[in-house]
Amino acid sequence: MSLNAILQIVLSVSIIAMIAFVIVVLNQLRKTLESADDLTKSVNSELIPLIVKAKITLDEVNTELERVDGIVTSFQEVSDKVQNSTDIAKGVAKKVVSTPVMGLAGVVSGARAVLGNIASRRGK
Repeated sequence: MSLNAILQIVLSVSIIAMIAFVIVVLNQLRKTLESADDLTKSVNSELIPLIVKAKITLDEVNTELERVDGIVTSFQEVSDKVQNSTDIAKGVAKKVVSTPVMGLAGVVSGARAVLGNIASRRGK
């Protein structure tokens, strides 16, 4: 056997080994891609119902938020009305109490002046 024949045999065996290796790698790649495809199909089949459920939940949350907003608005209106009523009651109470008190203060002041005059005349 010549050196050329030995090199051809080694080269042929190397090429056959490389082809076998590429076949094994391509076969594994095919299995991996099939598995990825199955996973994608599974995710797609489960994702759509989840999205629908999430939309329904968000709609319900928005409805409840609108209801709570109405309650808060009503409470604010009632609070404003109570505040206005309290302010009116304060004003009325001030007028009802302060007018007689002012009058009474005037009477007391006048009586004091009269009594002071009487006392000063007696002392003379």
